[in-house]
Amino acid sequence: MRELKVQAESADVAKSEMLIDTDLDATQQDLAMTAQSSGKALIALINEVLDQAKIESGRLELEAGPLIYMAVYVSEQVPEVLIGDPGRLRQIITNLVGNSVKWKRAL
Repeated sequence: MRELKVQAESADVAKSEMLIDTDLDATQQDLAMTAQSSGKALIALINEVLDQAKIESGRLELEAGPLIYMAVYVSEQVPEVLIGDPGRLRQIITNLVGNSVKWKRAL
């Protein structure tokens, strides 16, 4: 699975960016951008599968570092300083925002 991820990253990111930077008509530009976003979605899916496998095997290592600043109401029971994995927090927030947009459109 890791080999698949490396192949997808090298094929998708570099080549699609190079293609998009060339002189394309509107249809070609749209197709190239669609291919790029599909490749990125595939890489994200592979990353999620790899993370799930690590979680199930008990080998997921979390990074400990300062988290992003957020202006929200937080209960007084929550500690003032939190240490966590910024990458995982970013992934969680991205998923929550993405899901909220999908549900809003569905309503």
